[in-house]
Amino acid sequence: MSIDKLISENKSSFNIEQPIVGHEQRFEQRLQEHYSGKKKQRRYLMKSAVAAALVLLLLIPLFIINNQQIDEANTELADVKKYYQSKLENEIRELQPLLENYDEELRAEIIAELEKIQNSTEKVTDIIYETENIPNETLVASTAKVYINSIESVRRIHNSLNEAE
Repeated sequence: MSIDKLISENKSSFNIEQPIVGHEQRFEQRLQEHYSGKKKQRRYLMKSAVAAALVLLLLIPLFIINNQQIDEANTELADVKKYYQSKLENEIRELQPLLENYDEELRAEIIAELEKIQNSTEKVTDIIYETENIPNETLVASTAKVYINSIESVRRIHNSLNEAE
């Protein structure tokens, strides 16, 4: 039953009957109980908000430091990759003049091999770069080793072409 219906059906008794003795005190007590519970709830919420803010203030520096370490590690790894990639490209560039001395078919085979070396190097370093839970020193050393091996492969091709002349 809705309160509106209850009031409309009993309207006549509201106007005639006197309230029970002590009704004001009971009403005041109910109001105080209702609002004191809300005050406790507000205090609890405020304390919780302050605690959450303190936790965030303590965690933010840790998060920033962790991100800086990750950025430094990624920068170091990117620098190593960039350095060895340029060395690999230089080795291949030095090989280009020698290729002009060979016929079209052999030149195409050598260029295909050089492209394979470059592509496989990039794939392997990308896999290394995306690997998680490996110390940065290991990632850097692994990346350097992959590039060094690729550079050595290009040098072997270079040496073979020099010897053939």
